[in-house]
Amino acid sequence: PIDCPTAMATQHVVVVGHGPIGQSFIEKLMEKKAGFKVSVLCEEPRPAYNRVMLTQYFQDRDGDKHDSMKLSYWSEAQLKEQGVDLVYGRGTAIHREAKEVEFTDAAGKSARLSYDALVLATGSFCFVPPTPGMTLPEKRNLQWPDDPASRPEGVFVYRTIEDLESLIAAAG
Repeated sequence: PIDCPTAMATQHVVVVGHGPIGQSFIEKLMEKKAGFKVSVLCEEPRPAYNRVMLTQYFQDRDGDKHDSMKLSYWSEAQLKEQGVDLVYGRGTAIHREAKEVEFTDAAGKSARLSYDALVLATGSFCFVPPTPGMTLPEKRNLQWPDDPASRPEGVFVYRTIEDLESLIAAAG
């Protein structure tokens, strides 16, 4: 457990997953003003946003406007103002003895973040009922059931801005 009243400024909390739950945890931790160094590992190419409001995305169809569409919980600037280090990448391994999280960035480069406390807020994936043909067996990714590359052409889920961009592109 993290003992907020006695936390030292040098304690580093790493949050893996920057969805609604990861963001909520960060907000609560910042409210404590306990002096933690906080880093969040975000798989998507933007800060956490309100997925319930994704339908608004169809108005502008521009993922870079997520802040102006009021989808973001906190902008990159707000995270920085709060002292939160936003790291874009996908967590790939936890090295418990070394207290490090390994991740790959968008370019596929591997790196590690050290931590004193680790929070896993990795969210969920879209459940697609078991249906023959919905997952290409040769592309099935056991580590990532929601991997878009495992779905046949023309099969979409509705969970992220990237999902919507793929759907819009296919619709022409």
